[in-house]
Amino acid sequence: MTDFILVVHGMNKGKQNEVLHHFLEQLVSRNVRDYHIAFLESKNQSLEQVLDTRIQQGTKSFNIIPLLLFPAKHYLEDIPMILKLYENKYPHIKYKIAEPLGTHQLMTTLVKQKIFF
Repeated sequence: MTDFILVVHGMNKGKQNEVLHHFLEQLVSRNVRDYHIAFLESKNQSLEQVLDTRIQQGTKSFNIIPLLLFPAKHYLEDIPMILKLYENKYPHIKYKIAEPLGTHQLMTTLVKQKIFF
């Protein structure tokens, strides 16, 4: 079985992570099974914590979906570093990392619609 992990930037303080979590649950829950939400900045739902929980529950394959606009530091360095640590610690796991949202061809259309409303 493959789990989908939606990775969002998040915040260490405030209720923004709760708002993001609720939004993503409404967006995804009807269409994707076995998905989990992880935050790059969170005290109780970090990517590491989600990976630990899923691996302990037997998941061996992950699709990492970074809900980030552009391929910046979090996408290019932070997420791969975390996954490399887990790959070294748990050599049996497999993962794929999707491209960030800004690389999708529909993003240009969406941005134009917002700018030229």
